[in-house]
Amino acid sequence: MGLRIKTNIGSIVAQHKLHENREKLEHTQNKLASGSGIVKASDDAAGLAISEALRATNRATGQNLKNTQVCLQPWPRHHHSLVGLVGLYLGFLWKSLQ
Repeated sequence: MGLRIKTNIGSIVAQHKLHENREKLEHTQNKLASGSGIVKASDDAAGLAISEALRATNRATGQNLKNTQVCLQPWPRHHHSLVGLVGLYLGFLWKSLQ
């Protein structure tokens, strides 16, 4: 008596379609979560490169603005430490002249 293996072709096709649909759903959810239509290079390689360059420029500009704001803040923030450093420097200078 021989062993007979039956294959359920319909089930295999359904599993394959389910896998494809899950991948499409995951890709669409990633697009929605990122707020960008381009998530990976296979979507649009040139567009992704441009998008990433713009994001980097945007982050750098934001940091430049923060640095500028810190530099433009009024004197009192650093006044006491500068007075202390000038005092030390003048003390060393005075001792070296004696």
